[in-house]
Amino acid sequence: MYYIGIDFGHGETTVSRVPGINGSIVSQIAIKQSSKSDDKKIISAICKKDNKWSLVQGEQDFRLDDLREGFKGMISLMTDSDKEAMREFAKLIFAAILKNDTSLEYIDNDNRNFKLGIACPSDWIREDPKAQQDYLDFFRNECGLPVDHCIKESDAAFFTKFRGNEYAVNDNVFVIDLGSSTIDFTTYSNSKCISNCCWGANLGAHRIEDALMPYVKSGSSASNIETLINFRNVNGFAGNIDSTISLFVRTQKEKYYTESQQSYSLAVRYDYLTPRWTGPKWEICIGFEASIEEFDKIIANYKLSIKETLRNAKIRLNTNGITPNRVLLSGGASRMPFIREYVEDVFGVHVDVDPQPECVVSNGIALYSEAFDNAFRELGSILRGVDFATIYRDADTVATAKAIERLIPSVVAQIKQDSGCTGERMRKMFCNFIRGLDENNDTFKELVSSELNATISSKAAGAISSAYKRVFKIDVDTSDVKIQVEADILPFASSNFEEGGGWYNRITEYIKKSSGCIFDGAFFTWDQARDFDERCRIADGVKSYLVSSSMNISYPNLDEIVKKIVTQAADYTIRIFKEKQLFETTFKQ
Repeated sequence: MYYIGIDFGHGETTVSRVPGINGSIVSQIAIKQSSKSDDKKIISAICKKDNKWSLVQGEQDFRLDDLREGFKGMISLMTDSDKEAMREFAKLIFAAILKNDTSLEYIDNDNRNFKLGIACPSDWIREDPKAQQDYLDFFRNECGLPVDHCIKESDAAFFTKFRGNEYAVNDNVFVIDLGSSTIDFTTYSNSKCISNCCWGANLGAHRIEDALMPYVKSGSSASNIETLINFRNVNGFAGNIDSTISLFVRTQKEKYYTESQQSYSLAVRYDYLTPRWTGPKWEICIGFEASIEEFDKIIANYKLSIKETLRNAKIRLNTNGITPNRVLLSGGASRMPFIREYVEDVFGVHVDVDPQPECVVSNGIALYSEAFDNAFRELGSILRGVDFATIYRDADTVATAKAIERLIPSVVAQIKQDSGCTGERMRKMFCNFIRGLDENNDTFKELVSSELNATISSKAAGAISSAYKRVFKIDVDTSDVKIQVEADILPFASSNFEEGGGWYNRITEYIKKSSGCIFDGAFFTWDQARDFDERCRIADGVKSYLVSSSMNISYPNLDEIVKKIVTQAADYTIRIFKEKQLFETTFKQ
């Protein structure tokens, strides 16, 4: 079994796999059609090639028609256009995964050799508790991806270090996830997320492109861009040219930081910005250059905001009694040297920056998927080993007896109070009562179901608690486990209570023995009148007999019933895991 993690980023997307390639724990699945080192990530953008949606593989695709980027967002707030772009992008990514990784087998969602996980921005979930489920549903239902689960991006990042035994259980870890659109801050103490020390900031790396754009589009470039826009309009090209320019600005920004260039230089030809350019070849449309000092001035406000935000973060953590002893940086933007410099200056602790920080979240998703699957496979095995069939049969017998005991007193009281009650009338009253104990009797069914659910819930809670103790070596509160099962009402056949039927004969024999009269016992008939004492003995006796009787009942639906019980118990097991934030247990797996 393989475990795939996809980090659909606002700016770039990465895909990781466990087990990794060539014996590594985790590695990336190449999405680009390239042998370069940067094929581990791909720009989160799509364009039209031959009137079909295609992934943007690199600068050669920036010029293509209907280029779309920056479409990722909270599902409930996305426009139809962005949803379309995100949907088509996700489909293309999944197709590329299957094409480029020949180890993966996929026939359909039920026939595959891998589990697939995605991650949702943590700040979305804080803003809207439904955001995580909406995100998961979108990729499952609208994109058609076989996604097994969705976790928080910060949890995925944190897990990469805990899974590698780099973090101790009692570490105070401050995770800073620098994305293209936002920065997400998440705090873990004793390997649990501290909810009041988690927040986000609109300080994603796109702010640098936003700051550069006015400079890039100024001077002679402004009139050149206007010429380009007119050309595109006349020739019917779709999409905003700003998206194309922004991607060139971002690409050069990444080269500037990763290659330690001495200046930020941008020279983009007309034919790089739009296909089928009819003007002079090699003609520059956008030309811009800034020295290191000039570049820093352009983004000075952004850098100042970052440092101020980090200082405020430290104050906020200290106010809540948290002093981080480790800071983890994730996201491609953490490659910018000044980020690490600022973090070290403000927090004065060890800062973890992965050599490929843009892959940290996708790595964490894949690693987490494996640990999660292994743990819950063991939990599921324990739950399936519980003899719920016997538990159900025993519980159903008890529930039925209790329901009869609740309902029959009115019949007994009626018999006792009826001075003219004959044996025949008693028989009819008892038989009518018993005949009514079937699946159409809502009161009886409700009583049986209520008792049955309470018993099964208690047993399932105990089983879940035992499973957690065995797998995770911890105690968890399972008092809120509520299992709902459809009561399999005992088949009281009406023929049993007619003259000559099995229950008719049993009650007859009981009344004979209970009459206290040897003569009556020898020549008994139901039609005889009964005195008060005799009626009481017979009524109470039949009540006791009905309540305590055990029938040899077959349960034709028992396998299906047990399956539903185990499924609900497994769902509770997962829910408890998520609600209790059992990082310290799962991460040790």
